[in-house]
Amino acid sequence: MCAFYQGGSPSNYTIGGARFWFNRLVDDTVTPNTYEGFRDMGNVVDSSSEQAIEELDHFSAKTGTRRKDRSLVTEISEEIVFTLDELSTENLRSFFRGDAVTSVVGRPASASAWQATTAYVVGDYVEPTTPDGNVYKCTVAGTSGASEPTWNTTEGATTSDATVTWTAYAIQQVTDEVVQLIDTEVRVLGNSYNGESIVVKDITGVTTYVKDTDYSEVDIIGGYKGIKAIAGGGITSGDFVRVSYDYETRDNKLFYPATKLEVIGQALFFGVSDTGNEFMRSFAKAQLEPEGSFSLDDADWSNFQLRLKVLDNSDAVPTAPFGLFRHFGVGQDI
Repeated sequence: MCAFYQGGSPSNYTIGGARFWFNRLVDDTVTPNTYEGFRDMGNVVDSSSEQAIEELDHFSAKTGTRRKDRSLVTEISEEIVFTLDELSTENLRSFFRGDAVTSVVGRPASASAWQATTAYVVGDYVEPTTPDGNVYKCTVAGTSGASEPTWNTTEGATTSDATVTWTAYAIQQVTDEVVQLIDTEVRVLGNSYNGESIVVKDITGVTTYVKDTDYSEVDIIGGYKGIKAIAGGGITSGDFVRVSYDYETRDNKLFYPATKLEVIGQALFFGVSDTGNEFMRSFAKAQLEPEGSFSLDDADWSNFQLRLKVLDNSDAVPTAPFGLFRHFGVGQDI
């Protein structure tokens, strides 16, 4: 006789949301292994777990007839696909298999000339009264001295100026970008965000063309610059020209795609809601990979997928080869 017990509850039906954290392995040749630290990968829009188990059937002939008496598990694997909607640097780095992330300080293409006995605040930029190819960012606020300091022109070096401290940043420049001008079509300059000091020469670099006579500068959407030949000027349709200019950069983080082809680490997956079941899945060893393509959509362009391959960790924790699953019940805060 069997007894049946009802254990369902409407409060268990809904999982309100989920988040994903990943701790990238840096060095597994040292003890203890070193990791970057758990990074919040953001909101999980959707996820699916794919567990594959392969079995080998065992047969016995005790009774004279060959009969299956057992199925032996020969292979176990688990993979989880996450759909994320947060276009963070870490998510992009994971999708495009990038390695180290570098923070880049933005800098203008030019700045106002330095002035004596003037109050400056952090973030102000100046150029020396005799330009030296650098801009100098105020990194300690104060009042400049009565006479101009001797500037330390080394990238990232500081200059003391009475109570002000300046940090040197080279003006970003493009030299001899080759462009073909066709009739009066606009040609966008590749790194010309807020571009300044544009110089256009013929392909030999001998003749310097005159702005508003031979060519004109055109403002392109997003702050970028373009040039186009002026009919009747010195540039013939089809000519190649050399263009040099200074340009502005914004604060940004950069990495090089396809330089970290194997990303191993630890992962945490939280399922959280106020009224539904709440749980945490931890993975002591897992491999993170891009899933599918990275596509842009004007309505929902930031959704993309990552695949987490759960790896065997039985050498370190024999009792938990594929991590842990913790169920916190209803209404608990994680």
